[in-house]
Amino acid sequence: MNEIVTYYLGAGASYNGFPTLSNLSSEIEKFLSQTSNQGGLFSEEKFKDLSTGKFDDTSLPSPATAFVEFRNNLQLLVDKGKTGLIADDLFKQLYSPYGNKEYYLLKSAYSAFFFYYQVKNKSYEHRYTKFLQENSSFDNLGYPTMNENVKVISWNYDMLFEKSYAEAFRLSDTYQSTAHMNLKNKGYYGGQKQDTGFAFFKLNGSALFTDRMWLYQFCSERDDEAKGILLYNTVYNYARVGHLNPVISNLLSFVWEQESIYDVESRIESRTIKSINETTTLVIVVYRFQPYNNDIDSKILKSMSKLSRIIIHDPHPEDVKEMDITGQIAMA
Repeated sequence: MNEIVTYYLGAGASYNGFPTLSNLSSEIEKFLSQTSNQGGLFSEEKFKDLSTGKFDDTSLPSPATAFVEFRNNLQLLVDKGKTGLIADDLFKQLYSPYGNKEYYLLKSAYSAFFFYYQVKNKSYEHRYTKFLQENSSFDNLGYPTMNENVKVISWNYDMLFEKSYAEAFRLSDTYQSTAHMNLKNKGYYGGQKQDTGFAFFKLNGSALFTDRMWLYQFCSERDDEAKGILLYNTVYNYARVGHLNPVISNLLSFVWEQESIYDVESRIESRTIKSINETTTLVIVVYRFQPYNNDIDSKILKSMSKLSRIIIHDPHPEDVKEMDITGQIAMA
């Protein structure tokens, strides 16, 4: 029987390329300080689509108002972080299934910051790049093909795995990598590939924006930084998503947000379980099993009926407490 290996990524798995939740508020505070004098970029009465030169005709706040609003939302994350309340816990407190404008605006600012940070800092996680190269080969046409006996499940909503895929195989941008790598993002599954073979499941979605055609908004990744318009487009997309413009939406979807797909079997949880139920080896990468993820974690782990080995990768193994998981545990 072939060994089927599933990697289970926690928030700390991206720590070389993106700050952990415990350090995030300090990075946001740096951003607020560095951009405090950039109000002049937002002096016009309406936002302008800088790719076409046309003003946005939708009912958005003025650029100046949106810039202040964006910064105020990020400041709230900083202030709560200083009290020990991490971002996920704050979002959990604010969430309402009946809608909450404060929640949508804050989540939009959060995703916009993630995008800005990863572009501005050219963030990569080179351990992901190495992993992808070690678990791939090339077909006759020179396209990368991932090991079909490997699966990846991630609670992360950064884009470092996708960006590392683009880096590993020299793709022009991250949008291309989502099509190649068989990404299964909560609310957006990408491409037409099946759940068999290699697949990458993102249980919280991605801190990223998409348009009505389900095409990721990656214009900034390519050349906005070089043109000096990265901040402008970041705030513009924040305003469009936060004020529920139907043209663009946020792909970040926390575990407590119900997926808007009627067919239960098509939801990310069901598709993940169906794909990984033949797993023989589970590799847990810097994940401490958060309480609000317990229900899905439990369902996923219980579905691995053939599991014979569990490996834990953690930079601080001495801090890893006993986990209620059956099987052989090898500390790596």
